[in-house]
Amino acid sequence: MKTLSAMFGVVWLLEVLLQGTGIGGARGPLGVFEALALVPASVVQRGRVWQLATYALLHDPASAMGLVFTVVALWFAGSPIERAWGARRAVALVALASLAGGVAAVVAGLASARIFHGMTLTPAAGTTALLAAWCRMHAKERMSFFGQVTLTGERLLTLSVGLTTLQLAWQRDGVDVAALVGFAVGWFFAGARPSRGVSPAPRRHESGPRFRVIQGGGGRDLPN
Repeated sequence: MKTLSAMFGVVWLLEVLLQGTGIGGARGPLGVFEALALVPASVVQRGRVWQLATYALLHDPASAMGLVFTVVALWFAGSPIERAWGARRAVALVALASLAGGVAAVVAGLASARIFHGMTLTPAAGTTALLAAWCRMHAKERMSFFGQVTLTGERLLTLSVGLTTLQLAWQRDGVDVAALVGFAVGWFFAGARPSRGVSPAPRRHESGPRFRVIQGGGGRDLPN
């Protein structure tokens, strides 16, 4: 997950530096990255099928918040998934969810002109897939998040899906379509492989937030 985080950071920095420069003849707000963002109209009418995957490499260069949320999601959900399944399977989940999210955004665009002609650039499908997989692994466990909020994995996922659905109804954005599909892919992907849960890493290697399971006897920490 550190490699993915670094890659997203480098790509975002390049977007910021190259936007509006006109390098390569690109005149859009994303500069040379314009052709990588997902525009359903371009996929359907111009055959730019690579956008179904490349959109997931990009963030809005006008704000760093999208990148911050992505890195936090990889840190919180991606790291334990990687430890439990291995890097190859974790990355495969991100790739599959991103592709499925891209296809879903194009399909949604056929029913919504705003999505059809809009631009989607986000790795949200991959990050929500990791979150859903993590929630399924801890579906019935009650966890205290930073000592402030107590939720089971199932309830955390339900809350996340609900908020994303409301946002989609309000904004009608391809980003939210991709994110919702990511939740579904992550949930079913996690169920396809029995998991014994996340094995705690040695304390000296822990770098993420800690969440404490408070159900079923003595508490145990879930390192991230």
